[in-house]
Amino acid sequence: MDAKIDYLSFTLPLNLSGAGHDGNAAAEINDRLRATGFEDFCDFLSREMPARRGGRGHYGAGYFWQTAHISIWWGGIANHVLVEIAGVGCQMLRDDASILSTLIAAQTRATRIDVAVDLPDAGKPLDFVSLRKKNRFASKASYESASGWTEYVGSMKASRFARVYLYAEPHPRAGVLRVEHVLRDEYAKATCSLILLQGLKEAVAQLGNTFGWQHPRWQPGITTDGKITAQRHDTHGSGTLRWLLKAVAPALIKAHKDGLIDVQAWMRQYVLSEIDNTDAE
Repeated sequence: MDAKIDYLSFTLPLNLSGAGHDGNAAAEINDRLRATGFEDFCDFLSREMPARRGGRGHYGAGYFWQTAHISIWWGGIANHVLVEIAGVGCQMLRDDASILSTLIAAQTRATRIDVAVDLPDAGKPLDFVSLRKKNRFASKASYESASGWTEYVGSMKASRFARVYLYAEPHPRAGVLRVEHVLRDEYAKATCSLILLQGLKEAVAQLGNTFGWQHPRWQPGITTDGKITAQRHDTHGSGTLRWLLKAVAPALIKAHKDGLIDVQAWMRQYVLSEIDNTDAE
């Protein structure tokens, strides 16, 4: 079993609402990163000039490091900065011996971490997930295409789920089953802390218990009864913002289009008036 961190994202409490690429946004982000323990990460980023990106979701602007597949987002209505490190970037940080210091600085700020485990000669994804313990994550989905096979355990909208996939030939990873555990919000923070305190093997073993893996090829090397758990609170509000963007905004738009409400009048009566009352207290 080959285990690795394959994705990491975290937030910084830096309010650059409305800020774009002009001004001192980049310098402020760099200063805040360095002030909160990300010196090695900033040195790593300084080796490549990033490309500018327009807004995404509730963020107004961003930068993208093409080689490392790292993104930084800020501005818009967000009162924080979001940093996203894809699998390529995680591997490059491992090669650079900077992944540990980055994880230490990010652990209490993490919004998502993916822990991937590669299993050679483990069969197809359906074979793997069919052997898991019952009553663990009722939601599941299967996908098949010319490029390979994928099984999802748990809802992709939830704070934790697993993606199990196998590439078909001629992909260079054909024959190697990948089990990706996706953990968001407080589960991400708990997983980061567990990796730092007890090591990646312990985290993998507890993830195996959490999802109920029982395939013969699942051999984490550590025996434990532990499962990764977390208290549900959102320190920097990223989960709340995602909910507002994905659930509340579409519901308000639909209600307006269906003639149920005048959304501007509704906002004035139920939101803006309450904000005014709170500010006056």
